Amino acid sequence: MTEKWKKCLELVLKDYCNSTALHGYKYLVKTKRPKLEKIIWSAILISMLSVTLYVFNLMLDDYNNKATVTVLETSKWHVHNVLFPGIAICDVNKISRKRAMDLSKEMFQVTNISQQELYDAMKWFGKLYDFDVNNIQDVNLLQRALEKFTNSRNNYESIVNALLMLAPSCEEILVKCFWLGRERNCSEMFRTRQTMDGYCCTFNYKKRYPIDTNSQLYAGFSFKSKNQLYFADSGIDHGLTVVVRSQPDDYYYPVSSTEGLNVKLFNSLEYPDAQSGGLIDSFFPLGHEVFMQVSATTVRAMPNVEQIPIHQRDCIFPHEGETVFDPSFYSFSDCLAECKLKSILALCECVPFFMPVLKSYKFSKQICTLQDISCLNKYREKWMNIVPSIKVEELDSEMQNAVDCKHCLPSCSYTTYSVTTQYIPFVNLTNKYTGNLNQNEHSILHIYSDTEYTMLYTTDILYYWFDILSNFGGACSLFIGFSLISIVEFVYFLTIRLYSKLMSDS
Repeated sequence: MTEKWKKCLELVLKDYCNSTALHGYKYLVKTKRPKLEKIIWSAILISMLSVTLYVFNLMLDDYNNKATVTVLETSKWHVHNVLFPGIAICDVNKISRKRAMDLSKEMFQVTNISQQELYDAMKWFGKLYDFDVNNIQDVNLLQRALEKFTNSRNNYESIVNALLMLAPSCEEILVKCFWLGRERNCSEMFRTRQTMDGYCCTFNYKKRYPIDTNSQLYAGFSFKSKNQLYFADSGIDHGLTVVVRSQPDDYYYPVSSTEGLNVKLFNSLEYPDAQSGGLIDSFFPLGHEVFMQVSATTVRAMPNVEQIPIHQRDCIFPHEGETVFDPSFYSFSDCLAECKLKSILALCECVPFFMPVLKSYKFSKQICTLQDISCLNKYREKWMNIVPSIKVEELDSEMQNAVDCKHCLPSCSYTTYSVTTQYIPFVNLTNKYTGNLNQNEHSILHIYSDTEYTMLYTTDILYYWFDILSNFGGACSLFIGFSLISIVEFVYFLTIRLYSKLMSDS
């Protein structure tokens, strides 16, 4: 660079410092000012520039770590926009005394084992529900007798069919059913399906797993996800009412010391899993009218959230992930169920009969038999604990005996339910729901919304491009007086003004 260029550039830069709106630069080029003053102003400008860069770094960290924000959009979200939950009604008695007697009679005809011996051994089937190993015996005898009775070595067919034959049927449990205030045929509303609590009578359970394909339980039953049920309005007459029966005299293997039934509420498109927080489990005793008032909270992710990488937003849209239960639909609950299922397969080389079955495994190698109970009992506590996706140092010891499912992220859009339950003992059994029934064997269950409006939250991008531009611009303007026009001004001085200076000197 020639001396002429250096001189012109120096003059232009001095002119720029005197003219620019950037704070403090004119004091650096003023003539006849003390050198100390210029040093002080230089230190101030460097400090302000450092503070600006520090604030930039904080903003970038905030953007990277808090990509989304969830806020209350309205508290007047009408209940008819909310999906009605899936319902499962489960008897605490898992083996019917009468059915155990009938099955032992049928098996006696084929196996030549005494009927009383077979009847006494039937209770061991209950161990497949709770994995209890206390007082268990004659397991091999019962397993061989069962396989001979079914004339098959297919463990799925023998175990699942035997447990289905022994469980109280929905025809026995459900007496009357009402939907939206009108009496309906219970057999058209409910289906017997496998849940975490074994065989239960399910309503509005839309999830279909690979294991269901070959099951006669679901013949003629539609699982179309488009056929979703929504709350019609608030109040008992806009919900589900069921008159249920449980027969204490028929109890052969109850999993509770109390007589009654369990009711489970969950998202109808997801596997009801307690660890995901998406399952509400309530017990109701016999001889009572039970009012379950359901409140819902909906979280809806805006479409723009999908633009953010998954590792930043920490949630997954239904079409972005997949599980072995449904390659086209992801949910947090299904992911946890798959995670636990794979752990059980790895440790015990089988899956309990009530869990969904993977297509990639043959039934004969996968359904747990009576011989697997000891292994299932050994790791039962481990499968009840899930390692969270967020590291918590205080839980390091607990994580050693837990299933590692850190890859399972919450769903971006979801609905959660909460329930307030009231129990009222029977006083009059001659109303429209019951007619004239035995008080000691029946209960009335009402499931409905207790409010016309619910909460709707929306998840959106925390910082849009204009928010980022505004925040950065505000920091630059506050500390150093910088704006977008400052860039234009600087380019102008280094081009047009410099060129004009060179031309005038020549």
